[in-house]
Amino acid sequence: MRASFAGLGPTPDRLTELWNGSAWTVVASPAPLTDSGFGAVTGVSGHDVWAVGEAQKDENSPTKTLTAHWNGSGWHLISNPGSLPAGFRLLRAAAAVSSNDVWAAGGDLVLRWDGSAWRLVDPGVSGGFLLGMTAVPSGDVWAVGFTGGVDTQTALIEHWHGARWSATTGPALPIPQLLAASADSIHDVWAVGNAGGQPLVERRSC
Repeated sequence: MRASFAGLGPTPDRLTELWNGSAWTVVASPAPLTDSGFGAVTGVSGHDVWAVGEAQKDENSPTKTLTAHWNGSGWHLISNPGSLPAGFRLLRAAAAVSSNDVWAAGGDLVLRWDGSAWRLVDPGVSGGFLLGMTAVPSGDVWAVGFTGGVDTQTALIEHWHGARWSATTGPALPIPQLLAASADSIHDVWAVGNAGGQPLVERRSC
């Protein structure tokens, strides 16, 4: 399953596609508001997939965080608390540990699915902007992005190890941003992005 925005016009739309082993086919997805799109997708199995993003009535309205679940036969919108308080809210990353432990993040917002509801989680770093996530079966989760202003911006990596987030920043580079992450284990984690217009790759190994 893959999910994203569709179209290049002023009104983006959702696009979800399903791989059947030989080809991609477009699958209908729910539209809560006029402007809506998915920014990330994650899953545990072919009948347990999450897509996250944002929805907006029009360009003058606040955005609402969007979470949708695929159960093997169709997409269903699942309510979440990320739209409160009203303002510019978005989800750009998702990572699933299990059916009862799914994470989503975007900007300074972190959500966690516990099997019955989405709940807000303290993002760990004030002023951080999260853009990517990854997780491993142990329950460890990493979220990446950046923190600081334009002149003081640093790459940000946060690690959830069961009870709280711990944060580290990357080396001093011009305008660094980490956009995505992937982990094979707690001992081998990768993050990629850019710094000053150049590719940026960071690795945690131990």
